[in-house]
Order: sequence, then structure tokens, then C-alpha cells
Amino acid sequence: MDYSKEFPGCLVINTDGSSFRNGKEDATAGVGVFFGKRDRRNVGVPLGPGKQTNQRAELMAIKIALDKADVKANVVIRSDSMYAIESLTNWHRRWKLASWKAPAGIFRENNALVETILERMQLRKHVGASTRFFWVKGHAGDPGNEAADKLAVRGSKRAWNQRKFGDRRSRKVKGRARPAPQEAAPQPAKKQVRFAEVDGD
Repeated sequence: MDYSKEFPGCLVINTDGSSFRNGKEDATAGVGVFFGKRDRRNVGVPLGPGKQTNQRAELMAIKIALDKADVKANVVIRSDSMYAIESLTNWHRRWKLASWKAPAGIFRENNALVETILERMQLRKHVGASTRFFWVKGHAGDPGNEAADKLAVRGSKRAWNQRKFGDRRSRKVKGRARPAPQEAAPQPAKKQVRFAEVDGD
């Protein structure tokens, strides 16, 4: 899709996050970043260490997008995550006033990741580049969003397979019984010889 008319003079990046079995203890997440067809900057990888949630994957996708974009380029991030967009444009101000804590005292998740992205945005602003966000409805046939989603799903599935086969190998090694030391087979009695036998070569 050509975004030149919709966002003139801007680099448009579609981002998305995916979490396979989101909310479960064994969830695995992936991030998707789509710059355009056959663009080498496109990313579809596992989320990496940390909590495997869809929200964290959405934020990580935005971080990677801004890291890959030219710091001096005006950027528009298209995302279907209102959580990620609001976190980076509005909510973070209230969270800072509350020391990143909710009224009930529950520590805000993903605050470190949000802070990292905000620092990148501030750097871009310092050199005269803008960072804007555009919400797009997910799974509604939007070409850019669908492409980012496919990349994110690929990342989450890769993470799942890595864990699945990694755990299988680990269980196989852990469950493998050590072979019992074999006793030496009895040797037939030898006739008495003139020389003593010597162990070794």
C-alpha cells in the first residue's frame, strides 16, 4: 500500500505483536515490523527474554521499528494496539506522576520498555524528526497491518518451536540413565609364563 498521499514526507512503518497462548504460563510472543515489500528492514522474530504478553510484543515492535528507522526521518507508526499508542502518547505522563504505579499500588508492567521508546522518541525530536502514531483496526484486511501480523505470528511460532524442541532435548538429556559400569569379562586362565604381565600398552 502506498502511504505517500496519506502521510506525505513520512516513513510509514506497520508494527504488530503476537502472543501464542497469550495469558498462559507457556505463552510465547513474537514481534512484526513491516517497512514494505522485500524491505530488508522487515522483522519477524521472537520477543526474546521476559514476560511473553501481546502488549509487550506490541511495544517491542515499535521499539525495533524506531531503532531501524533513520533517526532524522519523520516516522508514522501504524499499529492496531491502542494500549501501545496510548502508553507512548498519553498514559506515560500520568504514570510518571504516580511513579509508574497504579492507584492500587500495582507496579505498571512494561514501564522500562516504554521509557526506552520515549527516550528514542525524544532523541528524534531533538534532531527535528517527528514520531507519530496511527491506529488501524486489526484483522480487517489492511495490507500493512496484515503483513506486520504475519511477521509477528511467525516470530511467536518460532519462539514456541524453539521452546518445544529445546525442552524435549532437555528432558531427553535429563531423563537419560547413565549406563552402568560394565564388569570386565572373566579371562580364561593362562598358563604360567616367564614374564610378568604389565598393565597398559
